[in-house]
Amino acid sequence: MDWGCRSLTNIKNIASYNLTSGAWVSLPNQGLSSDLVVLAPKGTELYVGGDFGGTGDGNQYTGQIVRLGTYNLYIPLVAH
Repeated sequence: MDWGCRSLTNIKNIASYNLTSGAWVSLPNQGLSSDLVVLAPKGTELYVGGDFGGTGDGNQYTGQIVRLGTYNLYIPLVAH
């Protein structure tokens, strides 16, 4: 199935869709390093769980659960 994102670069496993422009948008740090298993929206945030351990470009360790906030920042959720 063509979701209209074949020509996009720097997207790894996750992207956002802009309803106003009708365009797919890559997320910071080239997305996430591996498969996503669950997405859970809550207000303006998105909780993401999966087999990833960091960002797609390898610059940020995230663990396997992150919160994607308003400013498209990956916030790792870790046990305390």
